[in-house]
Amino acid sequence: MKLQDTLQGAEVAARDRSRPSFFRLARTPFISASVMPALLGQVLTRVTVGRINLLAAGLTLGGVAAAHVAANLLNDLFDFLSGADPCNRRRTPLSGGSPFLSNHVISPQRVAAYACAAGLVALLCWGTLAWKVDHGWGPLSWIALSGALLAVFYTAPPVRLAYRSLGEPAIMVTFGPLLVCGAFYAQTGFVSFIPVLASLYPGLLVGAVILVNELPDIPADRAAGKNTLAVRWGYNATVRLLLVVNLAAILVVAAMVLHPAITVGVLAGILGPLVNIAAVALAAAGEKSSGKLYLAQATTIAGFNLGMAAMLAGLLLAR
Repeated sequence: MKLQDTLQGAEVAARDRSRPSFFRLARTPFISASVMPALLGQVLTRVTVGRINLLAAGLTLGGVAAAHVAANLLNDLFDFLSGADPCNRRRTPLSGGSPFLSNHVISPQRVAAYACAAGLVALLCWGTLAWKVDHGWGPLSWIALSGALLAVFYTAPPVRLAYRSLGEPAIMVTFGPLLVCGAFYAQTGFVSFIPVLASLYPGLLVGAVILVNELPDIPADRAAGKNTLAVRWGYNATVRLLLVVNLAAILVVAAMVLHPAITVGVLAGILGPLVNIAAVALAAAGEKSSGKLYLAQATTIAGFNLGMAAMLAGLLLAR
């Protein structure tokens, strides 16, 4: 198995020694993890208030996507500088951090420059929205600032949340309540119970993605002193936590449909955690099988996207 993992790592490294494009470096396929929760906040506005401001919607989505790109780049940069990524011999296409820095095909300075550029775009969107909604500094700015701080200090010293078993809850809060409620507030100027409840759903699904992606990184993270929940709890306990997280997501959907303002269409969101529960079985057998663990990772990501898309469609079409 060690030989198989070494060969897999060598294949990934050989494929990634060419100069990466910005889109590969920023891991843009994963931007849906932030854009979809923001869309959920906007769809909830349409469902509950009956209107949506397209300019505010565009600025929100653009700012969220740019902030996510900046966070991805900074996360890779600080993990590289800490030694967590270079010593990872079980990297997969879905976990283990970016291979480009550890393979020395791009400089840390260039990654930092890209992160600053993406952060500037996010800052411009944030500033425009803050002026439009709150006429200056207000609740929207506090929401955005909270998300920015959690994103930066996820791996940045001296806080390094991911190294203290606090990264997972930080991500769940950012991709759940902060994004959904922030997008809702950008449209309405207030936050009600509905977006708060609904925000737990993407937060839990993103948490499942993070947990399953931490499983193959346990040896490298432990060696680098990165005490993720998977490192602290161990492989089997983390797999059990994955099951609990997805069952909790189903309960959130059930609670949402009880609200009089929400239609039964929201039940379509149950598809996501159901897919993820199938992935838990793969993850349980993945400790000794890299192929099954990779399939569990891919299935969990698909479960997030399917669940979010189904919930959004159900909310809109069942009106």
